[in-house]
Amino acid sequence: MLSIRPRRLGKLGECGAGRAALARPLPTLPSGGVWGGPEKWEGAGPPHLPLSEPFAIHRQRLLDALWAERAAFGGRLLDLGCGDQPYRRFFGDRCTAWIGLDRSAAPRPTVVGDLVRLPIRPASCDTVLCTQVLDDVPCPPALFAAAAAVLRPGGRLVLTASQYAPLHDEPHDYYRATRHALADCCTHAGLRVEVLRPVGGSAALVGFVVACHLPLLRGDGRLARAARAVWHALALALDQRWPRYGDTMGWVLVAVKP
Repeated sequence: MLSIRPRRLGKLGECGAGRAALARPLPTLPSGGVWGGPEKWEGAGPPHLPLSEPFAIHRQRLLDALWAERAAFGGRLLDLGCGDQPYRRFFGDRCTAWIGLDRSAAPRPTVVGDLVRLPIRPASCDTVLCTQVLDDVPCPPALFAAAAAVLRPGGRLVLTASQYAPLHDEPHDYYRATRHALADCCTHAGLRVEVLRPVGGSAALVGFVVACHLPLLRGDGRLARAARAVWHALALALDQRWPRYGDTMGWVLVAVKP
């Protein structure tokens, strides 16, 4: 995976290369297992997700990128916008506490609260994890500021954000983020960017867009599942063989609070 450390980046405004290296073959989870299974993941690397599932291209590359930055996880972790806490099984053993916070009690959060007015003591967390939430926040810089406020000095924000995603959760789908926008939000929040890692390259992006919109690949029947598996495998193979990170599905950001 390519880690990009941006330099002279533009302003977001006020609100108001490397080749993807595949490890040795890894087990494949049963359908739905990565997102629903409570058991701890014991593999030496991230699992290979079932390619017949919707969004498999994005989920695979997102998990790959987070796994590459697993050293950023540690201490007392706040999972911001946690949903059903799918990443706890992969990274929970690196943390002394895992606190899930969400706006709704429907999943299984530890705490129910607002994502930008956090009911968490300032400077009390070593890690803030926020995955695929930024799309749904009306004022992204406010979320960065809230995360920075609850981090201890030396603590890290691990955040994932889409650069491309189909419309979802309307009308509460607001933004897509470039690496420049993410870096600028960090600057305004007093955070220093350590890593910006792309979630797949151009081939994965094209494969994801087609899978989201081609009717044949969107069904629930046996033919659709088989077609998805073939298409996803092809897109991921091309993404590995000819990685091009000029355009990507999204970003994994690691930023530290000085």
